[in-house]
Amino acid sequence: MSKINEINLPKVEIKEVPFDIPLSSPIQWGKDNDSIDKVTIENKLKAKHLKNVNTSSISFGDMNMLCSKMTGRPLAFIEELDMEDVMKLYGVVNHFLLGGRQIGEA
Repeated sequence: MSKINEINLPKVEIKEVPFDIPLSSPIQWGKDNDSIDKVTIENKLKAKHLKNVNTSSISFGDMNMLCSKMTGRPLAFIEELDMEDVMKLYGVVNHFLLGGRQIGEA
């Protein structure tokens, strides 16, 4: 299984929550097949979001779930994002997990 700490995540400028992350590749979503061109970070990570996550070997599935918690979007929505866009979200999760350090940095 691939682990997120095996890749370099993009550094993302963190603002006050909520804030928007523009999508490089908008997706069609919802019953009306709306075009979505941004994702809003609605929530900071909380301890309850991490209770079943092994942060020393965090997986892509874990990161997708955490992105879902932070955006308020269903997991299926996160899984439909282009890799370039989901990596931006992973960068936000990483910031909150490690206070702005990259996973693997001391």
